[in-house]
Amino acid sequence: MKRGERPGTGPQTEAPYEDASLRREGIVFLLFAASVAAYCAAMVLPAFCINSRCDGWPGWGVLVMGMLGLASAYPTNFIWLANPLLFASWLAMLQRVRLPAIACSVLALGLGFAFLLATKVMVSESGTPNRVEGYGVGYWLWLASIAIACCASLLVRSAKATTSTKEAK
Repeated sequence: MKRGERPGTGPQTEAPYEDASLRREGIVFLLFAASVAAYCAAMVLPAFCINSRCDGWPGWGVLVMGMLGLASAYPTNFIWLANPLLFASWLAMLQRVRLPAIACSVLALGLGFAFLLATKVMVSESGTPNRVEGYGVGYWLWLASIAIACCASLLVRSAKATTSTKEAK
């Protein structure tokens, strides 16, 4: 330390900050990857049980047909909107835009949990809802994917904040 220099200042303090920043970005990347992996796994597993069967609706079927269900205006069909919100959260994380990532993932998580309150779901064009008898592994992985995205979004450092911090040095 040079004469007149305060402790904790100077070149030796830059490395720990950069290490912590790199560690944080690594954690965000791992959480992001885990979120995408859980989502992909959820697509091939059963999402919910109706008519004493849990194998009739894999996640990909819910994803594809859920969009069409929005036209029916049946309340539980709007839970499907958690999917585009999750995609928007992922995109915001990749662009390092923190607040939209948090907002989208939290809204998606709220919609995802709302399915636990659903007693009936529309699964056919007949317009007759079926009683939800249980939740498949696909639903729980889908929900975990959204929860992991929420955690990752909370750790994202905005690109603007990172740039301004580096410029201040």
